[in-house]
Amino acid sequence: MLRVENQASDKQRLEAELKAFNSALRVEPDNKRALLLRSQVKYKLKDYQGTIVDCLKMISISFDSTSQDDYDAVWNIGVTYNSMKEFEKARQYFKRAKGIRPNDIRLHENIGYGYLQENKLDSALVEFESMRRIKGKSEKAYYGIGRANLGKGNFNEAILAFDKAIEIKPDYALAYQNRGAAKIELQDMDGACKDWHKCLELGVTQLQPYLKQFCK
Repeated sequence: MLRVENQASDKQRLEAELKAFNSALRVEPDNKRALLLRSQVKYKLKDYQGTIVDCLKMISISFDSTSQDDYDAVWNIGVTYNSMKEFEKARQYFKRAKGIRPNDIRLHENIGYGYLQENKLDSALVEFESMRRIKGKSEKAYYGIGRANLGKGNFNEAILAFDKAIEIKPDYALAYQNRGAAKIELQDMDGACKDWHKCLELGVTQLQPYLKQFCK
């Protein structure tokens, strides 16, 4: 019951914050800081359309490419469209943000995962490779490269990428999980089972049926 109560408490807190921002914006409707903060509350409440409306209003009032708040508004629109699985719309805003901060690897990551969900694997690979070039020790970049290669059937390349992700972050459960999937495709049952047992140690319990099926 504690988790349910905590969730209810969090929702009540967010609704109270939303009410306070609504009141402030009735007095000062063009307060960009209040619009940004309210958009973040709306996102947490899964009011995605409301999030986008607030951020669009912010950047329509004025836009300063050197302003962190304005950059965050563009970023929030992209993230929200990704959450809605409207990936092409998300990319429009992430690409706008790229024009301001081309080395923000989060932009490449979010675009890459959108492409993965659309099964546009070559495009995803371009984004994750860009992440790797910007930050060589990014476990997320290597994980994304692994995921794209796994989807393309390049299992050896996928394993090499997951190896790098795990080298950087030894407790990266998803990298072990997907490396195990690549090893299964190459008939390396012992290697796959070793990776999946490691996942189990790291708390990934949904792999238990695969362990029962493939592993002794």
